Amino acid sequence: MDEGITMLTWIEIDSTVFRRNIMSLKKKVGNDVRLMPVIKSNAYGHGLLEIGRLCDDEDAVDSVCVAGLNEALQLKRAGIKKSCIVLSFFEQEEEVVQEALATHAISFPVYSIEQAAFLDEQAKKTTTKARVHLKIDTGTSRVGIKPQEAVLFFRALQKYPHIEIEGVYSHFSSSEESRSITAAQQKIFKATLEELRAAGCDPVLRHIACSASTALYKHSHENAVRPGISIYGISPSDSAKKILPLKPILSFYTKVIQIKSVEKGTAIGYGQTYIMPKKGMIATLPIGYFEGFDRGFSNKG
Repeated sequence: MDEGITMLTWIEIDSTVFRRNIMSLKKKVGNDVRLMPVIKSNAYGHGLLEIGRLCDDEDAVDSVCVAGLNEALQLKRAGIKKSCIVLSFFEQEEEVVQEALATHAISFPVYSIEQAAFLDEQAKKTTTKARVHLKIDTGTSRVGIKPQEAVLFFRALQKYPHIEIEGVYSHFSSSEESRSITAAQQKIFKATLEELRAAGCDPVLRHIACSASTALYKHSHENAVRPGISIYGISPSDSAKKILPLKPILSFYTKVIQIKSVEKGTAIGYGQTYIMPKKGMIATLPIGYFEGFDRGFSNKG
């Protein structure tokens, strides 16, 4: 914002509370498990660069995770030093991928031979290695290699000398709601890891746990966890709330721009969704679409 312009509506991020949330998570998983916060989607609305810088300052944070390569490059261009793991996708654009490889701090998701071949080619051009994490689809049915095809996929990667397998990972579909579904996915993941190890693939990082499973299921931690919503102080479920002490890091502020008296029966706001039951005072707040406050909240806020 330009200097001299007064803000009427703003948010504040409490770095002290953020640090406490991170330390609560670290205490939960212990020193032998890497903590890799998920700051995708503009850090869940908290600000990608702002949260990236807070993570950069935390010794307990080992890496950060994002959805797309564009987010990882935003972090690197802003000077964020922590290594960054792309979880979902990257466009096969030569200049962009070569820029990412040149940082030596961005890891790519791989779940197709086409991706691997492209990364190998770009890594060769930049005389580096492309660090990748193999995504296993254990039941969420989004991107990923089918478990029964994981070993064949790993063997197919052997012909790409510029690919380095840093990690193997998956994602729970229902760890907030279902212990049995989560246990079934965990069983598939562990079995796939064992098959990969037997085939010669023993990655540095193995990760599947999200916020809920980090709090609820110690056996899901492997040697790295990816808490998302919990780092911002929002508990993923009622059961997790009882186990993991968290506090929201974001506060939403505004200033009253007018107070006035209105008569009984006066209609208020778009759609006249509220009718004054008696004569009284109303305050007007400068919050709307620009601030992310939808008209659908009328008389429901």
